[in-house]
Amino acid sequence: MPTAEDLAATLSRAREAFEVSTRGGAAACGSGPAADAYAGLRSALLAELDVCLAVLDGAE
Repeated sequence: MPTAEDLAATLSRAREAFEVSTRGGAAACGSGPAADAYAGLRSALLAELDVCLAVLDGAE
């Protein structure tokens, strides 16, 4: 069974990979609502990953 530390390390690596791979994606959407939606969704997902990491950090 993975520990909270194992889960936090895996989630941290996944967050970093997501952040790097989605950087600049809003530009690919062009301008306007699509780019704004992409940027908003990306920010929201990164914030949720940060919350999960904070919870796991408290569980260690």
